[in-house]
Amino acid sequence: PVSGAGILEEYVRPLVRRRAGHARLFRPERQAVLDTPWRPREGDDRVHILRVRVEAEGGVLHARLAGPQGSGVVSSLARANALAFLYPGAPVPAGSAVTVHLTEEPEEH
Repeated sequence: PVSGAGILEEYVRPLVRRRAGHARLFRPERQAVLDTPWRPREGDDRVHILRVRVEAEGGVLHARLAGPQGSGVVSSLARANALAFLYPGAPVPAGSAVTVHLTEEPEEH
């Protein structure tokens, strides 16, 4: 269920918006500070899309995991207000900047 929601948000929704004639296809993209460290599994070279809660603190966006990140954990999807993109490579320590799509915000027109 969670993978399907991610595909819908990042691939299907932009396609539908393009077909409808919208210029802006994706949700607002921002940089946020990841407050929770994240480590990929050994040998994992995929892009990971994490479900996060983003909140502004002192003018800076902070992203925290919305809960467990398993593919069947729908509760973290319900709590999330953004998707954080982590690219293949080394672990991401707390305090690192990450790209987030704000899923509760409308596309910027």
